[in-house]
Amino acid sequence: ALLAAFALPADCGLAPLLALADLDAPPEGAWLRADPVHLRADAKRVMLMAPMADDPADDEADELLGALRAALPECDWRRGRHPGRWYARAPDLDATPRLGPAWLNGRSLTPFFPQDAAHRRWRRLTSEAQMVMHGAAVNARREARGALTLNALWLWGGGPDARAADTAPPAAAFGTDLLLAGVARARAVTRHPTPGLEAVAAALAGGPVLAICGAPFGAAEADAAESTPADDAANWATLAWRLLSKGHAETVELIGEGLHGQLTRSSRFRFWRRPTVDFGDPHAVESAA
Repeated sequence: ALLAAFALPADCGLAPLLALADLDAPPEGAWLRADPVHLRADAKRVMLMAPMADDPADDEADELLGALRAALPECDWRRGRHPGRWYARAPDLDATPRLGPAWLNGRSLTPFFPQDAAHRRWRRLTSEAQMVMHGAAVNARREARGALTLNALWLWGGGPDARAADTAPPAAAFGTDLLLAGVARARAVTRHPTPGLEAVAAALAGGPVLAICGAPFGAAEADAAESTPADDAANWATLAWRLLSKGHAETVELIGEGLHGQLTRSSRFRFWRRPTVDFGDPHAVESAA
């Protein structure tokens, strides 16, 4: 829905758009996300465990990336504004999974680990990086203190270039989400991290605006206050009411996981209706069994 709102193809590579906001890298740089994860294997499956929001520490991320640069110099390894967001440019790597660790956390990798010929280079680089990560000194220290080791990389987010259709994008964007930041920058749309009545009203004078509740791809600003989609939705509900009541907006459109609705100025007074609205899990994945 976010890509469609900015007239971008649904199958375009997400990692270059994320790198555009996180690394100030050009969108045609063929960047991939290369996020550190923990892989736990047993007799039946391999499970992916994503690190916590405050993990790894800056020095741990820098040390692990240094080990990757030394062992795999043919790749360009970078770190985003958050120490858990890593990027790579790898030669001859054309195909990668689309889903990141936040979507695969706690799942068996079997349904999401591509085995086709197009992903041969991806599988080899994943294996090589895993050997480097597994033997890194930082993981020995993490294991000694009882922390989850970061023994593998998950390379994801590749795809075709984000070439926009000949359709006008929103007049402005509001939100801290990293993908929103990258998409807005790619389409030369002004983005505001936090909403305010005057800022939104001014933007609406130029056309429709788009806002994201929460940050499914992480916060673009390193110092952004952590918030949930529910918190943001509550704040936007109050703001939307004021925008409608003052005539700044004609319609507020709501789009979520399995949710699509509209709020107009006249519908503000249908106060007797109390629907239960669930915006859904932004990291939901359909069963791939």
